[in-house]
Amino acid sequence: MEIRMGGRKGLIPTKQGLDDRMAQTLDQRRAKWLERLHSHPDRLESVEREVHGFFRGFADEMVAGLLAEATRNEEFEARVKN
Repeated sequence: MEIRMGGRKGLIPTKQGLDDRMAQTLDQRRAKWLERLHSHPDRLESVEREVHGFFRGFADEMVAGLLAEATRNEEFEARVKN
């Protein structure tokens, strides 16, 4: 497995940074999704795809953050070398 410590978006976010950004972005998106469903109930499928995409993106970042935290110690490096 290849592990890259930088991504297309730059450095891997800290847990707090990811939590803050996700909360802020989720609040904004949720309001827009709800507004769209109120005005166009027939667009549920589109909104559902966007919701899944939103969380999929943050899931990828969460995995990268977990991996970054796990690799920040000598014990991990020793296990990888063996």
